[in-house]
Amino acid sequence: MRQSWEPDELVDLWTLVGEDWRLVGNKSGATRLGFRLLLKFFEIEARVPAYPEETPAAAVNYVASQVRVEPTEFTKYSLTGRTVEYHRSQIRDAMRFRPATEADEQRWTEWLSEELVGVEMARQRSASAVLTRCRQEKVEPPTSGRVEPAGDRLEVLSVWCTGSMPVLSGECEARKASCSGWPKPSWITPTSWCGRRCIR
Repeated sequence: MRQSWEPDELVDLWTLVGEDWRLVGNKSGATRLGFRLLLKFFEIEARVPAYPEETPAAAVNYVASQVRVEPTEFTKYSLTGRTVEYHRSQIRDAMRFRPATEADEQRWTEWLSEELVGVEMARQRSASAVLTRCRQEKVEPPTSGRVEPAGDRLEVLSVWCTGSMPVLSGECEARKASCSGWPKPSWITPTSWCGRRCIR
């Protein structure tokens, strides 16, 4: 998420309205502020922040003024644990999203191999493609630690799939690894596995 926000943008996208207040309920202190920020973050990005600093400071200050909690309270709100998992569940239900499953991740892997190999090569761009797909399917993406490896899979698939990558990536060269020596990754299914070695 971008970190720079104009005042009118904060009003348009970070203001608590209508049903938002019912969801906030009787939460107080850091929990009240943290939940509110997660809710609006999800409305904008269709995901929760991966770490507290990803939430714009301007948004923290603006939202804190709405819920009458000191902005510094946000530092006490943990993005791991049972409380935030419950909050994520509340937000998913409100937005009519569902959590990602292993089947989803397998399907996205096959989609990456079939549709994006040779096009979306960069790790960040392939991860972004997965996040966009999640939004379209109304699925809460896996946490950051799981989305990015899903994007990384594209690099491996691009090595193995026909004609998609004529030379090894710099990372592969750095590891002095030969494609012909790589085992077939366990997550590649018969539908996404072409069995062809890449060219050194």
